Amino acid sequence: ISASGAALVVMPEALLGGYPKGEIFGTRLGYRLPEGRDAYARYYQNAIDVPGPETDALAALSQRTGASLVIGVIERAGSTLYCTALYFDPATGLVAKHRKL
Repeated sequence: ISASGAALVVMPEALLGGYPKGEIFGTRLGYRLPEGRDAYARYYQNAIDVPGPETDALAALSQRTGASLVIGVIERAGSTLYCTALYFDPATGLVAKHRKL
């Protein structure tokens, strides 16, 4: 990043935590299968806390490279998961987040 001189680096949606394309978490109209609970538990475990160790590392990357970062994550907040965009500034770290509903 530093060598390219980039001032802003934008990364894809759900880069951290993973995008569950094609995953139905065991649901069918009117019921849920036990296998879906296991799949959702794995998805939940792969999500990140904001703030947390991953956001600390991203803030450090932004500071080290001097570039602002925008990255999509799956954010874990209590028992809820959000598809969230995080914005990091080199001088101040995590400055904003947007949760897609």
